[in-house]
Amino acid sequence: MLTAASPGGVAIIEVRGHLAAVCNVLDASLPPVGEIHLARECPIDELLIARLESDRLHLMPHGGSQIVAQVMHALETAGFDRINAIPLWPHAQDDIEARVMACLPEAATSLSLELLLSQPARWRSFTDSWTDEDEARSRRLNSLLRPPTIAVAGPPNIGKSTLLNTLLGRARAVVGDMPGTTRDWVGATVDLAGLIVHWMDAPGITATPVHAAESAAIDTAVDAVQDADLLIAAADAYSGWAMLHRVPDMRVGLRSDLGETPDADVQCAAMSGQGMNELVHAIRSRFVSDADLENPRPWRFSSELQTH
Repeated sequence: MLTAASPGGVAIIEVRGHLAAVCNVLDASLPPVGEIHLARECPIDELLIARLESDRLHLMPHGGSQIVAQVMHALETAGFDRINAIPLWPHAQDDIEARVMACLPEAATSLSLELLLSQPARWRSFTDSWTDEDEARSRRLNSLLRPPTIAVAGPPNIGKSTLLNTLLGRARAVVGDMPGTTRDWVGATVDLAGLIVHWMDAPGITATPVHAAESAAIDTAVDAVQDADLLIAAADAYSGWAMLHRVPDMRVGLRSDLGETPDADVQCAAMSGQGMNELVHAIRSRFVSDADLENPRPWRFSSELQTH
C-alpha cells in the first residue's frame, strides 16, 4: 500500500506491506526498525528511508513532481497499490482545499496562484455536469503548474538571443555579430504573462554548415525540436525561413523595425520592444487562452478530484 504526501522540498511516501520488494525496485537496503538512513544507491534519486515498523516505512525523496512520480511508478510496478489519501494538510477544510495546498509549490506566478486559490469555492458551489470541454480546458490550464517547453529555431544572427534576453530582462544568452555565435542550446525559465515556460534557444540553422562545431550544433537542434511542446520558427526580413524537421507551431518575424518578415504569425523587435506584448500573449494563448482564464467553472487541477 502506498500513500504519497504533497510535493515540496522533500516528499513523504508511506509504504506498507512486504518491504523486501522496496529493496529490489529501488536498489536500496532497509534500515532496522526505528532507524533512518540515506540511500545513495537508488537510481532514481537519493532518498531517506525511515523504518517505522517491520511492515511500514517512509521514503523521502526530493519533492519534485517528476521524481515523486518515478518513485511511485517503480513501487507500483513492484506490486504495491496506491491509496489516494488526502495530502497531509491539517488546516484544510476539505479534500479540495488540501489538494490546492498540495499544488501551491507548483504555482510559480500570481496568475496561477490566484486561479488555484479560487478553486475550493468554485468546486464547493459546482452542481452542474462535468463536460468534455471542462476536461479539455483543465488540461490546458494545467500548463500553469507544469511548465511546457518552447524551442525557437531559425537561421543564425537574426536576433533569437536578443529576444530571449529581452524576455528575461537580463543578459543570459550569448549575443554577438560574429556568424554562428550561438553554438549550442541556451535554455532559460521565462515568465510569459503568468505562464512559466522552459525556453530553448537553438543554435542557428544553416543549409551549408562551414565548421564541424556548427554541423554538430545543427544536429543537436534538429533532435531537440522534436520534443518541444511548442516549436517557434524564427526569421527576419532578410534571412528567410530555415528548413526544419518538424512543421513549426508558430512563425515569428524578428527585428521587425528593419522590415517585416513575410508569412510571420507575429512580428516583433526585441531591442525596441515593438510587438513584444503581442508575442508574449500569442505564445501564452497557444497553451492557455483568455477564455480559459475567464471561465468561472472549476478547474480539475489534480487528477484525484472527482467529477462525478
